[in-house]
Amino acid sequence: MYQNENIQSKCKACLKGTYNEIKGATAISLCRKCPQGTYSSATGVTNVTDCNSCPAGKKNENKGAKISSDCLECKANTKAEHEGSIECVACSLGWFSTKGSAKCQACGAGTYGKDCKECPKGYARNGTDPDATQCRLCKLGETTKSIGAASCELW
Repeated sequence: MYQNENIQSKCKACLKGTYNEIKGATAISLCRKCPQGTYSSATGVTNVTDCNSCPAGKKNENKGAKISSDCLECKANTKAEHEGSIECVACSLGWFSTKGSAKCQACGAGTYGKDCKECPKGYARNGTDPDATQCRLCKLGETTKSIGAASCELW
């Protein structure tokens, strides 16, 4: 809380995303932003410990002049593994995530690489292949009947 006007009987609440631990504060500038990786959706927060950590899968950078009173979901193909994250990290090549994810997962059978594209004809990748960055070329005398195949077949 703070009060920047004379002869007032009530204090003003600090904005959402800020807090003030100073009793008798006289300026809104004494309301400080919640630390990076935290937020407060309430007004009048009086202690930094009342700022909540962003849950896994969300971030709050709280940098610059911008005050954020909430955490933002990570975009698809990014992750924030830990509570209190300040950024979402891109998934590795051959891995993907949905919006708001805490973890990335390997591309599924028949898919590979960036954005988990389907394997082209003549190539395959099963779900247990450890390398999700590429599909395997079918052996001589084998092929795939369609794109996105998990295994090669004899002609």
